[in-house]
Amino acid sequence: MEEEASLGTGDPKFPKMIWPPKQLCPACYGSNNKAKDRRNEVDWDMDEVYRFLVDFYGKTLVSLYKNKDVGHEVLSGSSEDTVASTNAVVVPVGAALAIALASCAFGALACYWRSRQKSRKYYHQLHSLKNI
Repeated sequence: MEEEASLGTGDPKFPKMIWPPKQLCPACYGSNNKAKDRRNEVDWDMDEVYRFLVDFYGKTLVSLYKNKDVGHEVLSGSSEDTVASTNAVVVPVGAALAIALASCAFGALACYWRSRQKSRKYYHQLHSLKNI
């Protein structure tokens, strides 16, 4: 944030801020430490931040993040219906099957069309193209 302010590249209508602010989640903050490069770094309590985000955005956004071993205690109570990997796009099974079926049908139609095209090529020409 300080780098953006010093370069003058920030958006004045939407200034960047540390979120969640202390007013919304005081338990999310540990202590402020001054780093060697003079930036204010926040000591986040990751479990409290996770609880706040789940409460703030709702249970439908719970993902496999907490099930991964990231050095924090694993919380139970995640919604199993909406669990999704953070690195993959989730596609409904019905949509995936429909796409697979449509692509197979298109491939079969293309093969049939090509074979009909080849058979019509020699149907109109009575002589062979090969000279023996």
